[in-house]
Amino acid sequence: ASASEKTATKAASRKPQGSITMADGNKRPRVEGGGDGGGGGNSLSSYTYATRYAVREMPKFEMPENGYPAAVARQLIDDERRLDSNPALNLASFVTTWMEPEAEEIMRESFNVNAVDVMQYPSCTEIHNRCVSILADLFHAEGLNESAMGTATIGSSEAIMLAGLSMKFKWKKRMKALGKDTSKPNLVMGYHVQVCWEKFCRYWEVEARFVDVESDPYTLEADKALAL
Repeated sequence: ASASEKTATKAASRKPQGSITMADGNKRPRVEGGGDGGGGGNSLSSYTYATRYAVREMPKFEMPENGYPAAVARQLIDDERRLDSNPALNLASFVTTWMEPEAEEIMRESFNVNAVDVMQYPSCTEIHNRCVSILADLFHAEGLNESAMGTATIGSSEAIMLAGLSMKFKWKKRMKALGKDTSKPNLVMGYHVQVCWEKFCRYWEVEARFVDVESDPYTLEADKALAL
């Protein structure tokens, strides 16, 4: 056979032979041949564990010399996370365990949106401000409508830090107006508060004063707070 015929035969042996379904539910072309088991040159393989990537140690703390196919990287990460807890059973760490599929779709479609760039994405700012007004109304700051002040945060810890700083700044302003010392702020709270309030006091030099919580009632009582 001529050289051109050999080349054509080799190329034909490496064409996709149907498809297979990956762990993520997506279909990948099945490619036979390739010599090195699916890693070198132009050869492809959808079999994660049949490639050289599955037997070579992946560096944990630095970038590898050579990249990994997306399907292989996805499979290896899925395997590492497989023994984690089921989010649907996680009811004690301040997380959302379920939301409507439509909400998840909106989030996925917004991954590449820089929401803080109000010039390029004005609708994000408008929707954000509406959410602030809705929450303000929910917490009995009724009638503020679009004048409600607030901001979105990544989570409750960041929200507590910002809320605590706001309290501290307002307290200092009030104390200065009364001619009082502003060097020793304190925060009175029950031992049942979110743990990040303790972090806030530690980070921003505020004395934490705790009230013991009893079985009846489970809430912080005003007279016990005033005693501190």
